[in-house]
Amino acid sequence: MKILVFRVRPFLFRKNSLLRLDYYLSSMYKKLSRSYIKSLITSGLVSVNSNTTNTCSYKTQSNDLIILRLISPDCTYDSDLQNVLSDIIFEDKYILVVNKSAGVICENPKNNHAGSSIRRDGINSQTSNPIGNFNVVHRLDKLTSGLLVIAKTRSSYINLREQFNLRFINRIYQAIVWGEVELPYGEIKSPISRNNTNRYKMAISDKGKPSNTYYHVLKTFSSHMSLVEYKLGTGRTHQIRVHMETLGHPVLGDDIYCEYNKRSIVNKTLHGRVSNMVENYNRYFLHSGYLEFFHPNSSVKVSFRANIPKDFTFIMKKIQFFT
Repeated sequence: MKILVFRVRPFLFRKNSLLRLDYYLSSMYKKLSRSYIKSLITSGLVSVNSNTTNTCSYKTQSNDLIILRLISPDCTYDSDLQNVLSDIIFEDKYILVVNKSAGVICENPKNNHAGSSIRRDGINSQTSNPIGNFNVVHRLDKLTSGLLVIAKTRSSYINLREQFNLRFINRIYQAIVWGEVELPYGEIKSPISRNNTNRYKMAISDKGKPSNTYYHVLKTFSSHMSLVEYKLGTGRTHQIRVHMETLGHPVLGDDIYCEYNKRSIVNKTLHGRVSNMVENYNRYFLHSGYLEFFHPNSSVKVSFRANIPKDFTFIMKKIQFFT
């Protein structure tokens, strides 16, 4: 770990005093962007006068002692990072495959500095050849768990992105959804675009991009809920969540895409019990369990699996006996 120490000098007081902490550090250490420095601050890697702070807006004062901790590119993964990622499934010189925990953000979004982030918590600086924004090849929603592939070289990133564009990468998900899905398997082909009134949401639209999701109902519970497996034909933002809302069977735990059809809720009391039970988990019960692609260096087809998380399994056991 690299430690940088800064003292706000008295003779620079008029220039630097009352500058926000993130502005001050970015002006003093120009090798890092301000957005990255903000991520270090919110991750607890900056202290002021021996007190750790995660407040980017702190106003620096004359004689403040500021310590910035940077993770060295060649250091090993620490226990905190391991906990954030849940599992490192595979790693070599070219790629890293991880099992992302629900609640971890795949990048450091501009307007959200809460919680853990893969870029924020060290993947970006752990790689043998750091390449900034290029290493996270694809995304999972913050509250979705499962497999991610991360490129460790620029050529690996370009290769994997091309595989995604050509739809050579195979991804399979599992989800618990509300209601009993009528057909045991099928394809959803509704086009998806940005919601006209809420830019954070997606919506079905004739003007949207072609989107297709293949599904297979694995199990129906006595609580009138279903365990469904999905294979993505395309990779649109929020695709499974939007498509399942379209069917009237939204993903359990999803409060954004939560429109139901009449068959989804046959018992309002039961619906309330299940909703209350999953509220504290703060996750979508959607998991990316299988990932297959051609290795960017050897061109050999590789595949990886991640078991359904324990909280996911626990909820399945509970709702199995709800009536």
